[in-house]
Amino acid sequence: MARSGDETVEAGVETSRRRVSLGIALEGDRSHQDITKLAKLAEKLGFDSVHLYEHLPHRPAWASAFLIARETIRVTVGPVTVPALAYDPLVLARFAAALKEVAGERALLGISRGAFGELIGRTRPRVEELAAYLKELHGLLRGNSSSPTVDWAIGKLPKIYVGTSGKRLGAIAAAMPFVAGVVVDNLWDPSYARLMASNAREVRESTTMDPEGFELIARPFCYVSDDRRAALSTLVPALKTYLVQLVGNSPMLRHMGLDLESLEEILEGPLDRAEEVVRKFAFFGTVSELEDHLVEMFKSGVTQVCFGYPLGPSPEEAIRSIARALPPPDVL
Repeated sequence: MARSGDETVEAGVETSRRRVSLGIALEGDRSHQDITKLAKLAEKLGFDSVHLYEHLPHRPAWASAFLIARETIRVTVGPVTVPALAYDPLVLARFAAALKEVAGERALLGISRGAFGELIGRTRPRVEELAAYLKELHGLLRGNSSSPTVDWAIGKLPKIYVGTSGKRLGAIAAAMPFVAGVVVDNLWDPSYARLMASNAREVRESTTMDPEGFELIARPFCYVSDDRRAALSTLVPALKTYLVQLVGNSPMLRHMGLDLESLEEILEGPLDRAEEVVRKFAFFGTVSELEDHLVEMFKSGVTQVCFGYPLGPSPEEAIRSIARALPPPDVL
């Protein structure tokens, strides 16, 4: 990974067990032009992936995905994660196959139960319903469907992730051969990462699938800065908005001794009181502090840390700082 300047270097680090790497996640509150610019910088600095949040009511991730795919040559890119509540499987199959045509092997697609469904009057599918949804989508892309309208899309499968912070859906995803891994929003706690990694490994070991071949991507919010108060002032309202939607009253909250009511109470209170909770779901601090925690996350079983919204007071400088933080192989 890049250590200084703008030198383009090989992404990721090979350890004795697996490959670990860094990514960024960009929100559609920025223009497509700005998002593409940040993605190109991330590629130049050696990041592996660019995730695009598909959050209502922001700009659609698909437009940025196609633009970035045309403007880059190595970084993987795609909407991660798409809310199943907002897309019929046939509609999603068409978009996913079209991205695969443009991005080739670099195409990503993440799928979750969904967030912000109240904006369009829809509720999240149950875990079992999402499992059926994933199988239907895969069937459309593999040609195992009676629908003739996606013949052109058959065989055009992007790398598929499932977004979840729960062990139950994580286990279902790990048992599906066509799912490459799970993405856990706001995962910045090594102890919960170990639980998610162990959960997936146990499922894979019970099958003929490679236990080390399943990815665990942690996607914490991030604010790179030495100004602690500015970071908290930005992250607390962001978490108040997103945590309820992206994490909900999930096992991850319960693992930390929280529920939605207690979480909201803490985030509504004084910033100093909220700091301890914020640190469980987001990174804020200096590059040296980031390096230390990255080591713990990778040792816990995480294969990629994908740093998300809002990155920092200057997203460009935050990306440059994060690029210097990937630990060397001998530390892992």
